[in-house]
Amino acid sequence: MVVCGPGRIDLNPPAMHQSQLNHIEAAYDLYSYQRGGVLRVAITL
Repeated sequence: MVVCGPGRIDLNPPAMHQSQLNHIEAAYDLYSYQRGGVLRVAITL
């Protein structure tokens, strides 16, 4: 069974957004509504 190939599985890494701690509310909004395909958020200090 072929699972990798054109149109089969997206092998690109999941969309990630990086944000500073003082913008955590906006970053959470992106994550919670998956705007722009964001699947995870990294918070930097």
